[in-house]
Amino acid sequence: MLNALQRLSRIVPIACFAQTVNVLPLILADDEGRIALTPQYLVFKLYSEVQEGDVVNAAVFSPSYYSEELDRVVPYVDASAILVKGSLHLYL
Repeated sequence: MLNALQRLSRIVPIACFAQTVNVLPLILADDEGRIALTPQYLVFKLYSEVQEGDVVNAAVFSPSYYSEELDRVVPYVDASAILVKGSLHLYL
């Protein structure tokens, strides 16, 4: 899903990802004030740290499966890519 958000970042800013605030707790806190970072937080942090680049098209050729729910073929591998100061960053 974060790859899709990255690909659509010109249209959908990452701040619009309300699930991280309203549904999925990225940081857990207890009554004593202790906190714990969740794996979702760490993944979101990874993506947010490299968003200063330009999104570039990334083509993926991989095995796929047919999704009856979506009524289409879905690849097993998803990817997004950004170009930061001449360096290409690929996310699988």
